[in-house]
Amino acid sequence: MAAYESFASGPDYLSASHGEGFIDFFNERMSRQGLYILDEPESALSPQRQFDFLKLLRRIQRAGNGQVIMATHSPILMALPDADLWQIDSYSIHPVALEDTAHFRLYREFALYPHETVEAMIE
Repeated sequence: MAAYESFASGPDYLSASHGEGFIDFFNERMSRQGLYILDEPESALSPQRQFDFLKLLRRIQRAGNGQVIMATHSPILMALPDADLWQIDSYSIHPVALEDTAHFRLYREFALYPHETVEAMIE
């Protein structure tokens, strides 16, 4: 019974905010060697939490005990140092520089010209 109670009282990911719970979950899960395939992990994360997630990815990189394959629209997550970025379009899969991604260019335009970008996007 003690083993069952120990298992049943695992980490509590629900008492924190959605983003905090997400980070806690992946800190625990990604602490082991493995292949991690992630689909848009930024959907649960504020920009600040995306940087927290980058720290986790960096630890995996430095430890050399895991491989991460991630589909993302987040320029923040794409900016992980030493990451290989690949763009998938209708006809090919090819390497791409961060600055050449459509999402980076859109975020850059918004950061430089927020009002003008919003006006152009909603008209």
